[in-house]
Amino acid sequence: PGHRPLPPNKTVPVRIGLDLATAARGDDLAVVGVYGEGGRVKVAFHKLWKGADRREVTRFDASLIPYLKALQKDYLITGVWYDPWQSVMLAQELSRLGIRTVPVPQTQPELGPRGLALANLIATGLLVLYQHPDWRNAHSGAAAKEIPQGLHIKKSGRLKVDLIVALSFVAMDAWAKPKDVGMMGWLQQELGMA
Repeated sequence: PGHRPLPPNKTVPVRIGLDLATAARGDDLAVVGVYGEGGRVKVAFHKLWKGADRREVTRFDASLIPYLKALQKDYLITGVWYDPWQSVMLAQELSRLGIRTVPVPQTQPELGPRGLALANLIATGLLVLYQHPDWRNAHSGAAAKEIPQGLHIKKSGRLKVDLIVALSFVAMDAWAKPKDVGMMGWLQQELGMA
């Protein structure tokens, strides 16, 4: 309660998770900015381009890139975590603008630990969101499938989960964990599994 989007701030490092979608009437294109503070991961801002509202294919040069440029002016962006299969050209453009890009391959060894880390950040109360209908709708449609590497976040029904997927790309990397304990070791301790 009381958490609000982060006002423009050039001193707090912000990481951006990006779940891309371009098809008309397709999935949502989701941007989530997060930062670490006091051992927690806090959502700084988010934006959705809703697939249901798109009548044609999304043009990144007319939508996403100008939005990311504006964020770069207002925030200390330390990187954009994204699905490399979706857009190599977007990554090249962001690099040209001086924005670091971090690919998040859509494989079980990559997504499983990220999904598990997000679930554990939620379970331990270390993820802080602000009130917004987009967050309520996103988690209502989310499910997780257990895989050997952790949890794979997926859609359960017709509601979109792209905002949660974008958050999973970056939340683990924004978490300010103790330096002497690894992420998985700390989560096991917190959940009483160690």
